[in-house]
Amino acid sequence: METNFCTKFLLVILLLTQFSVAFSQALKSPVPFDFKGKMLISVSDADMVASAYSDGKLGIPDGSEALSIIKLGKPLRDLKAVEIGVSNSVTGPAISVALTPDGRYAIVIETRGSLPKGKSDVRLKDLEVGKMITVIDLINPDKPIISQKIEGIAGFKNPQAVSINAKGDLVAISFNPEKPANQSPLIIYKFNEGKLSNPTTPIIPEWNLPDKLIVAEFHPTENLLCLLNLTKATVSFVRVKQEADSIQLLAWGNKVEMDKEPFKATFTPNGKFVLVNSLIMYGTVSVIKLCNLTDKNDIPKNELVSKATTSIYPEGLAISPDGNWVVTTNLEMSWSALGDPKQGFSPLFRYFRSTKKLVF
Repeated sequence: METNFCTKFLLVILLLTQFSVAFSQALKSPVPFDFKGKMLISVSDADMVASAYSDGKLGIPDGSEALSIIKLGKPLRDLKAVEIGVSNSVTGPAISVALTPDGRYAIVIETRGSLPKGKSDVRLKDLEVGKMITVIDLINPDKPIISQKIEGIAGFKNPQAVSINAKGDLVAISFNPEKPANQSPLIIYKFNEGKLSNPTTPIIPEWNLPDKLIVAEFHPTENLLCLLNLTKATVSFVRVKQEADSIQLLAWGNKVEMDKEPFKATFTPNGKFVLVNSLIMYGTVSVIKLCNLTDKNDIPKNELVSKATTSIYPEGLAISPDGNWVVTTNLEMSWSALGDPKQGFSPLFRYFRSTKKLVF
């Protein structure tokens, strides 16, 4: 059980987050797991064990790192996962894969590289820093193909999160620059017909280098990015302005202070709120109300309106399509070294009915 859990750690986190849709439907319907989507998409790390966060020891490789596709629309017993080899890693937010709005393409970032060949007793610190970006064509979910595989621009390393805008023509990736005091931690690509092109690292307004950008998440309808500053524990917003071949970021509204270690940002389906999880020991989910996007005259005012406590280290965060349920998946103490009496084996669900625990 240890090997299965550890080697598929990221797969579990992502699948549990995806299950938020099923959870919402199952609670309202006598038919369990009444999925409405077309596919479940996840990535899995082949050698990471949760306890490596404590002692640095990786597990015995179990298969290869991969993107898994489960095509829905069949009885549960007939569902199967189709895999395609894609380098990825669990060492970062559970946002290492993003889908275009039409579901045609998946984009995967490599936070850490694969195991070095010919070396025994490999530790977490021995893994190369990630730099690869892979685009997978899902037009036929039963036979996915790699459309593109590229390395980021000079100074690009250790990508943290990937997001695609509502039109599907822009891709934003947060990363740790080679020289963080001199380079923006955000790269934006134009995306067309399955290809990333014309990368830019625009200046982030009111951003102090070398603050670490953990996540850049696109708004569901606007070319607006939510930026999580891990160093300062703040949330800020920028508009993405395109002119010919250039991309410019414009500050939008005020920054909002968060609990320490903000880890992921998820917009509500209507785009009026953004939820942020924080990985303090007993984690929290905070709700930020965005100002009126359509009012061009008023100065935007974003504000923290609600917060709820989760269990320990809530890495996964999702909201149901109807906006009524918020789900976190929690590491608990699974990252403790094996043999540690505090070691626990359970990334547990915690869900809130928004009308009772969170306000939005």
